[in-house]
Amino acid sequence: MNARPAYHFTAPANWLNDPNGLIKVDGEYHLFYQYNPNQPSWGFIHWGHAVSTDLVNWTDLPVALSPDVALGMPFSGTAVVDSRQTSGLCNESSPSCVVLVFTHAGAAQVQSVAVGDDRARLFRLYSSNPVLPNPGITDFRDPKVFFFEPTQQWIMALAAGDRISFYGSSDLKRWQHLSDCIPANPLPGVIEVPDMFELPVVNESGATRWVLKYDTNPGGRYGGSGAHYLIGQFDGRRFVPEDESAPQWVDYGADFYAATSFANMPADDDRRIWVGWMNNWAYASLLPTGPWRGALTIPREVGVVHDSDGYHLVQRPPRELTALRSGAATIDIENQALAGQSLSLEGVRSDAMEISLVIEPGAAGEVALFLRQSATQYTKVGYDQRRQTLFVDRTMSGNTLLSETLPARHEAPLPPDPSGAITLTIYLDRSSVEVFGNDGRVVLTDVILASDEGLGVHLDANGGAGYVRSLRIWPLRSTFSATARATPL
Repeated sequence: MNARPAYHFTAPANWLNDPNGLIKVDGEYHLFYQYNPNQPSWGFIHWGHAVSTDLVNWTDLPVALSPDVALGMPFSGTAVVDSRQTSGLCNESSPSCVVLVFTHAGAAQVQSVAVGDDRARLFRLYSSNPVLPNPGITDFRDPKVFFFEPTQQWIMALAAGDRISFYGSSDLKRWQHLSDCIPANPLPGVIEVPDMFELPVVNESGATRWVLKYDTNPGGRYGGSGAHYLIGQFDGRRFVPEDESAPQWVDYGADFYAATSFANMPADDDRRIWVGWMNNWAYASLLPTGPWRGALTIPREVGVVHDSDGYHLVQRPPRELTALRSGAATIDIENQALAGQSLSLEGVRSDAMEISLVIEPGAAGEVALFLRQSATQYTKVGYDQRRQTLFVDRTMSGNTLLSETLPARHEAPLPPDPSGAITLTIYLDRSSVEVFGNDGRVVLTDVILASDEGLGVHLDANGGAGYVRSLRIWPLRSTFSATARATPL
């Protein structure tokens, strides 16, 4: 089974989990991540490091952080540019000084900082770490740090057991507790990896809202781990949710966790882009993927919309991903009825593709794409008209580990748009599928474990006639090179 993704990011070898410290500096996107360079299982955690100029092609660099004898392993955290020279840690001649703020996990979980060189390639620990000692709790980690202009101070959102704690600092070295946010209707498990940012409301002129994302393990939608969000307001001290209802799901699949967003985006590109860990703690250490284990999602642009039932997150693939297309679409169909029969798509056999599908379910009870299909397996991505749900079903996806660990069918509520259509954008990549419904109103991300012969695809309608407004499929090229990705410590 060739499960190594063609275009999703993986470590050169061995274990990968949470993305860390995403930041853009001097035209380069920096991706740090939780990394065990010694074996394909969690433990002996370092910060891996890679850079890209286009969010598509990544170059591996030596590890940025290693375990410290006194303080422990470097868990998740943030990268910021201290352009105001607030910390006193940076070379004054360097306007792009990168400071890493992260958790050291040893006898206790504490927050530390490290400072980069002029090119953000080598990092040195601050001599007076930790900068935020543990207040006496077990889980105290994963700082997300940003500069809040109205109060001219650094803000840290920190996972602290059953809550997100907010701290403030003028210099990244001395921190004061500001407030706590305890989500309503708490889920089981420990809160991890918060991210928080302000966004314009797409369809509400002049309005902005703050997004507070956090993860829980356990507490996922189907078991294992999962990601949640609240939308509200932040005044520099306290986050106040828009309402006190239960948090919403970031992703309705089983395999989206620990997302973090790029900091320091340039003024002429104000997009908020994040990347998540494409895995679930329920089976992450068991995936039969050989010398590597763990992948990241594609980058996603994140926005906020105001619908009749409140404010919601939307996620969309960024424009940069069109560079993955090998050429023109190999399937290009418009205005075709689906009268209870399959639409064979013999023009494409691939384990890495982008699919754009606009359907009118009509009288069909269900319209579904069968992906990675062979005589004995398939992954089903479809729309249930009666229940108005978008779904991914991996009951027949291949290796039974996933369906034996968590429920195999994953669903998201999705009514048709005002014209009666369902619009899907799907990114398939060997061992995963990411499905964006109705311009990113809902997303489902799932790992799949298909055998190599599963390359077929077809579209099926049952229970009545449906209608295909358009269907386009592009095979996507591989960005992975085993030679280029072999990087030393």
